[in-house]
Amino acid sequence: TYSCGQQDNKTRQQTKNSITNNQLPADGLAIYNFNSPDATWEMPRELVEISGISFYAKNNLACINDEEGIIYIYDLNEKKVSTEFKFGKHGDYEDVAVDGNIVYVLRSDGTIFKVTDIENNPSTEKFTTPLSTSNTTEGLYLDKPSNQLLIACKGKAGNELPKHTKAVYSFSLTTNKLVELPFLSIAEKDIHAYLGEKNEFAPSAISFNPSDSNFYILSSVGKILVVYNNHTGLQHVYKLDEKLFKQPEGLAITDSGNIYISNEGKWSKGNILLFKKIKTN
Repeated sequence: TYSCGQQDNKTRQQTKNSITNNQLPADGLAIYNFNSPDATWEMPRELVEISGISFYAKNNLACINDEEGIIYIYDLNEKKVSTEFKFGKHGDYEDVAVDGNIVYVLRSDGTIFKVTDIENNPSTEKFTTPLSTSNTTEGLYLDKPSNQLLIACKGKAGNELPKHTKAVYSFSLTTNKLVELPFLSIAEKDIHAYLGEKNEFAPSAISFNPSDSNFYILSSVGKILVVYNNHTGLQHVYKLDEKLFKQPEGLAITDSGNIYISNEGKWSKGNILLFKKIKTN
């Protein structure tokens, strides 16, 4: 297992007992207790199948469901959908990313929809990529410093990668083209070795955590949250409680490191769960 470093901090010791697999991330990484949400929002009927979330404005999340070509703005304070914007036909929409008044939506076949001037005079532009339904594109994240979208594939990776490897590709917003080689890749065997057991890994969402400078990759299949650094590799794996995380599909992280995870409802209501970063000093 991954070394946790010296754990002489009192808060760190207290936290250890409450983490699912009784293992803390290495020193320098943010710490979370995914057994106990700091807040929960039950979704209305139109977001039972909530499949992706992204920050739209303060206390507002842009949400997508995996059937309707509609962007829903959910007000966390008011606990309701405040606005909705139709951008396309019915389809298997998986994730959403926001850049000011521009919203990007990812479909499972690798198609990206760019919705501009969303509040005033919305118009939609569509970009196709070499990715397809065999890749099952489910995660989308806007990496503003590099002006690109990151696309996490639940399905197979490209031919350039070994079998049983999952890939994240980048889509340049300068050229509007997919970069051929993966932005990062994760071998399932590395996750198995870390956990000491076989665990399915099929990315459903990706985000970046500014508080520890790592990518967080959510897998609804297998119920895990992977912490990954694209320079130094796998950092930590959180196992998520299946009773709490019915179908985790959406992920958004604040600048301070607080994490929002959305769950599709299946046979009940969908929800959004908040997990605040635990302070250790």
